[in-house]
Amino acid sequence: MKNKLVINIIIAYFVVLCVVLIIQINDNDSEVATQVQTVEVDAPNFDKMTDSVFIKIGSSSVLMNDRLFSIDEKNETLVPKIIDGMCFVPAKLFSSAFKGNISWDNDLRELVIRYNNKAVILRENENKMRIVDNINEEEMKIEQSVRIFDGSSYVPLKAVAEAFDKNVFFDRDVIIVSNQESVFDKDDERELIDDIIEKFKLRNVFVFEKNNLFVYGNNKTYSIEENNRELVPLDDNGQLYIPIKMVSSVFGGENSWNGELKEITLKYNNCEAVFNNKNDKVLVTKNGEETEFQMPEAFKIINEYSYLSVAAFSDIFDKNIFIDGDFVIMSGLDNVFNKEIDRDIINKLESAIF
Repeated sequence: MKNKLVINIIIAYFVVLCVVLIIQINDNDSEVATQVQTVEVDAPNFDKMTDSVFIKIGSSSVLMNDRLFSIDEKNETLVPKIIDGMCFVPAKLFSSAFKGNISWDNDLRELVIRYNNKAVILRENENKMRIVDNINEEEMKIEQSVRIFDGSSYVPLKAVAEAFDKNVFFDRDVIIVSNQESVFDKDDERELIDDIIEKFKLRNVFVFEKNNLFVYGNNKTYSIEENNRELVPLDDNGQLYIPIKMVSSVFGGENSWNGELKEITLKYNNCEAVFNNKNDKVLVTKNGEETEFQMPEAFKIINEYSYLSVAAFSDIFDKNIFIDGDFVIMSGLDNVFNKEIDRDIINKLESAIF
């Protein structure tokens, strides 16, 4: 009897072991199946916009990580250019956008750009560039090298960007400099590029209105002068004038008054202009060169405030002026507004003024 009981216990124990083993085998099969499914799932798409730099031919703006800024905050004339069919960009772009380091040796006529543990060396009038990293140095032939325009160094974008392991993508006048894994396509990114073009359209654009003390630009509303409702753009004998105070309070320039000489000096957009209330002469200095112009009634004292004609301002400081009734839109030379094509943007700008 006892032997029979022992045998039954052994059989029961064996059955339990078999059940446990079957369960473990099924669990292992499930785990393997799960692992296979995980491998087959595609990795999530990365955000192409992250750390990609967007620039535009003729524009001083840069768009990066959803932030618009200037290649050089003090000089709007530094813009990408097409020269002999090739895109050149200010070398300054590699410091303002990529946080690289730039140095120029005037004796050697040589530019060095240091970024991402590499140095790219270009010498004026030499169709080659040297690429130096922590271990190696190589020399590459290039179609064109560094050039100097108006005292600033420009480099062939594609050659230099690729030396730093970047991709360069062109669509219309928009250029994207991205990391190697961030490849853009004209068809896939059509909507994105359209949105980028509109953002560039609104960069460094100011809209103001006759007899209105507020000015709107770059997603901000400015007051020409706090607590002074008299200092406003106005019409004088059919000509539009803006307070000179706007140059410093809105546009980010500088102005100074010499009471003895009755002269006012404006510094803005890499240019200096001296106006005299006693005559129609204007002395303009750009890139170290002085030129004297005759500009009748460019500068006036109206209601004891200094005013400058919008026409003179746009001619001297390289601006486009678009007039829509009492509204004025001031933009860069590359950014021309069209009453029909840009009507939606124009309405947005005009409605932003208080």
